[in-house]
Amino acid sequence: MELEIKVIKMPFERILDRLDLMLSVLKDEKYEEKCDLKFTSEDVKSHFMEKKDLLKETQAKYSEILKDYPNTIIWGECYISPEYIEKYNKGGYYLTPKEIELLDPQYTVLDKDASMTKEEFLKSKGHKSPKRQSDSEIISKFNELILYIIYPHPKKDELTYRLAISNHGKSSEILNELISEMDAQIFSKDYKEWKTRFNLW
Repeated sequence: MELEIKVIKMPFERILDRLDLMLSVLKDEKYEEKCDLKFTSEDVKSHFMEKKDLLKETQAKYSEILKDYPNTIIWGECYISPEYIEKYNKGGYYLTPKEIELLDPQYTVLDKDASMTKEEFLKSKGHKSPKRQSDSEIISKFNELILYIIYPHPKKDELTYRLAISNHGKSSEILNELISEMDAQIFSKDYKEWKTRFNLW
């Protein structure tokens, strides 16, 4: 699930357009002023300046591909931190963080017939598809987590607090941490005795 959240895709034509612009910026220091664009931040420019030759090769290659396959989709994974995205977006730049990720050809996959799924993309990058849980397994895991949270151990207040302060960006991370802790705890003797005492099996 976490991997699927990181997956991004865009029309190939859009990324080629942004690649053209990026190369224009790298070739001409005054490009942004001339075109009245707040195109991208200095750290992003510096990153791509080091890859300028690769970007030129990619631009030529992408242009040829787009001629023959106009519906191509480009896939990648978003590794930029939520904190960086928030800071970057506040700057009002023309280039989005997701476009920045997809400009680097080393980490992208081209889907020329626009038929690829998230699972197929992840598999192409060497990730194994996670085992799908049934509805009953999910409900069972959820009920077990609720029991774990109300279990009278020293970490109860901490668990409640962690759930209360979790925001959208970190909620899945915190939930996965809690499930891992719970999976380790539910086999302990004390936890089993507590569940037996209150007939919670």
